[in-house]
Amino acid sequence: MKTKQYLAFVMLFLSVAMFGQSVNSINTLKLDDPNNMPAATIEDFAWLAGYWRGEAFGGIVEEIWSEPLGGTMMCMFRLIKDDKVVFYELVLLGKEENSVSMKLKHFNADFTGWETKDENVRFPLVRVEKNAAYFSGLTYRKTSDDSLNVYLVLNYKNGERKEEAFHFARYQPKALSALPKLQMHGVKLKVADMDKAIHFYSNILGFEVLSKADYPNSVSLKNEGLTLILSKTKAAKKIDYPNVEQTGLAFQTNDLLTTIADLKSKGVDFLLDEPSAVGIGIATKFRDPFGNVHSLLEQQVGDTSPFQEPRIYNVGFAISDLQSAREFYCDKLGFVVRTEKYYPAIPLGHADGTFAFMLHEKKDLRKTEVDYNRDSQTVIVYETTNLNATIGAFKNLNIPLLHKTPQPSPQGRYITFLSPAGLASEVVERSPLSVRQ
Repeated sequence: MKTKQYLAFVMLFLSVAMFGQSVNSINTLKLDDPNNMPAATIEDFAWLAGYWRGEAFGGIVEEIWSEPLGGTMMCMFRLIKDDKVVFYELVLLGKEENSVSMKLKHFNADFTGWETKDENVRFPLVRVEKNAAYFSGLTYRKTSDDSLNVYLVLNYKNGERKEEAFHFARYQPKALSALPKLQMHGVKLKVADMDKAIHFYSNILGFEVLSKADYPNSVSLKNEGLTLILSKTKAAKKIDYPNVEQTGLAFQTNDLLTTIADLKSKGVDFLLDEPSAVGIGIATKFRDPFGNVHSLLEQQVGDTSPFQEPRIYNVGFAISDLQSAREFYCDKLGFVVRTEKYYPAIPLGHADGTFAFMLHEKKDLRKTEVDYNRDSQTVIVYETTNLNATIGAFKNLNIPLLHKTPQPSPQGRYITFLSPAGLASEVVERSPLSVRQ
């Protein structure tokens, strides 16, 4: 510590000694009588308000403090390591007699509490200044408008007592308005043999070929709603279903058992011995010749009137961390949760409420190791009216892009990006007249 800074602390500690306060660690104080706090009001802590982000304990730490209101301030703390939440804290600054104290509760990543129902960890106030607050064993010090240092004394199980430092910077989340509106466009199925793929999806599953203008690189299949594209890749590496995070496509049938029997007679590889119950009916899983795993379902809830097959029902992601996925697709990409009644399956929609895609949480899935440039896989394709602006917004949001520049395709220029789970998706540029309103 620099000499001037050290002397300042010495003077501070000497000055507080006469008020029943003592030095706790190099940056923290201790209130000798926890019930004899100095006078203070919640407005004395207004400088804390804001979104603060930093690094500690080998990960990312965040504190989001509300403005003073109703005699209180609230804070949400979380520690994130390897893209997963380690634990949360909910913190309350509130009036206690003629002073203010801090109380907090800890929660595991699944939001189970550390403390019992009526317990909390209390930090009595020792001293408050213009841009600093000293609680017993805990110090907040704002060193500039955009810098906040926090010092906390921790008692470890091995008996060690140590002061931990948290260095925060004011965080400015990128506005969603900076990201042009994304709409669902379709699904790209990456396949290693185009002729074999056309045979499987057209002759066996029944989809009509819409365009072969870019054959053998890509072929469009006819489908109401989502565009269905076969795209040539280099390898037919089988996805390790059901052990890794992945993108999946669901096809709908009028009679599941009859369809299963028909497809089995044509050599389709089914992964389940029997159909299983799902939120809206019954379903099973099958694999195409290149390792892509799809669902086949029969709807038994809601509108069950017959329809013309083949038909895509929906597409979605199987992921291990639903909270992380929600933050990515909702907070960053701008999609909205339509309902949570099917949890841990959650349908996401566009801002206008129309359906977009599904999130399916399945614990203990490993991060995918599929290579976008080589392996077979299912890829969701979104559309935008301004690809350059989308690329700029993605960079500001720190979303990994696999291409340095837009790539050409019959649908339009596109880019490929990765989700926190490592799953690849694409954004294709469409003219305003062609994008669905």
